[in-house]
Amino acid sequence: MLTLAILAATRNFDEIPMHIRATARTGASPKDVMEALMHVAVYAGVPPTNCSIRLAKETYAEMETQTS
Repeated sequence: MLTLAILAATRNFDEIPMHIRATARTGASPKDVMEALMHVAVYAGVPPTNCSIRLAKETYAEMETQTS
């Protein structure tokens, strides 16, 4: 989750989906990830947070369809 927050804060959006997928092996829930990303808004701004949350939601949706 720390990596995701840093990626969001530094606007390295291309890496976010890969790290979202990795959370499936860490025990971090989607809610945990979203809370970490929301924390980014306070320190790095709303635009990178919004983009990161959109990418996270898209990636979780893809992961859901792959397991169904």
